[in-house]
Amino acid sequence: MKRIYKNSKNLEKYMGIIKIIDCMGDTIFFYKKRKKFNKENIKKILVVRLDHIGDMVLLSSFLRNLKNNFPNSEITVLCRKMTNDVLECIPYIDTIQILNTSWLSRNDSEGWKNILRFLIKHYKKYDLAIDLRGNPIHNIMVSLVGKYSMGYGCKGLGFLLNKEAIWENKPKHIVERNLDVLRILNLPVDNGKLELKVDKKYYESLKNKLDFINFDKDLVILCHPISGNKCKNWLFSYWNKLNNLIIKENKNIIILYGGSKNDYDDISKNINMHNKNIFNIAGKLSLKEYFALIDLCDLLISVDTFAIHVRTAFNKPLIGIYSGTNYLYEWEPYIEKKIIFQDKSCHFYPCESFECLADKHICMENIKPETIFKAFKKLRDNHEI
Repeated sequence: MKRIYKNSKNLEKYMGIIKIIDCMGDTIFFYKKRKKFNKENIKKILVVRLDHIGDMVLLSSFLRNLKNNFPNSEITVLCRKMTNDVLECIPYIDTIQILNTSWLSRNDSEGWKNILRFLIKHYKKYDLAIDLRGNPIHNIMVSLVGKYSMGYGCKGLGFLLNKEAIWENKPKHIVERNLDVLRILNLPVDNGKLELKVDKKYYESLKNKLDFINFDKDLVILCHPISGNKCKNWLFSYWNKLNNLIIKENKNIIILYGGSKNDYDDISKNINMHNKNIFNIAGKLSLKEYFALIDLCDLLISVDTFAIHVRTAFNKPLIGIYSGTNYLYEWEPYIEKKIIFQDKSCHFYPCESFECLADKHICMENIKPETIFKAFKKLRDNHEI
C-alpha cells in the first residue's frame, strides 16, 4: 500500500521529517499491517474524536454505519467535554469518555497527566480503536488502547495502525472520508446523511425562554455570525446591512443572533439591536436548546461553523457564508437544501489559517450583503421558507 499524504500548507515544512520517520516505522512495525481483522472478535469499539462541535455532528453518519455493521458491539466515543451534549443527541453510542487534550484545545486542556492516565487505564482494552482525523498523536493513542487500530496516516505515523485508509488528494467531503475508514474493511455504508435526535423537553424549554416568538406564525431567521476561527467571520457591517434589507421588505419577521456566551458582547457591540425585530440570544440557551432552535427556525444564515452542520442534520434550508480558509468541497453542508457562497480570489486560498494572511479580508469582503439578500429572496419566492 502506498501512503498518500494530505496536501496541507501547515504540513509542508515538516513533510521531509514525517516521511523519514514513516519510512523507518514501516520497516520496524511491518508486522502491524499483517494482522488480520476478524469481525466476530469485535465486542468493544473506541472512536477517537477530540475536536469540536461541528466535527462531532459530522461524525453522526459514521457512528450510524458503525453500529449497523457491529450491532452487538459496545461503542465508546472519546471526546472533549464541550462535545458531550452533541453525542447525547446521536443514538448509536453506548458510552462516552471525556478527555480534554492540550492539542485542539479551546482553553479547556486538562494537561498531559490525564492523557497518560487514560492510556494506562485503557491499554489494549478495546478490540477495535478508530481515529478519523489522521492526527499522529491520535494514531499513537489508538495503537495503544486498541487490539486492532484503524485510521489515516496522511499526516504521519500511519505505520502504527493495523489498517490504514488512503487519503485521496481529490475533492471529497469529510463525511465520505469518515466512511472510507469502514469501506477499507469492505463494510457496507449508506448515503451518509447526518443525524441528530434532540429530546422534546429541549424544544419546550426553548419556547419558554423565547416566549416572544410564535414559531407557528412568525418568520424566524437565525443568524450565526461568529466562528471559533475569526478568519471565518463575515463583516459585522455586512450583517447590519443584511438586516436592513430583510426588514425593509419583511415587516413580520424576527431575526435572532445566536452563538456562545463568549459571543454575546461582540454581537451587542457590533450589531444594531435598536430594531424591535432583532434580538441577541447568544449564550442564552443550552447547546441542546440551540440545536432545537436551529431546527425550528425558518432559515439559518451562518458562517462556516457547527450551526451549518446541525441545520444539515435536520434537513432544513440554509444560507452558508464561507471564507477561503478551507476547501468548500470538504466542509460544505452535506445536503441539497442549501445556498453557499465562497470567494476564492485571494491568492492564499485555502489559507488554513487562524490569522488573515492578506492585507484585507478579501474572501469575506467580496461576499456582499446584497448577494445574501438575493439568496434569501429566492428561498422566500420559491416558498422554501
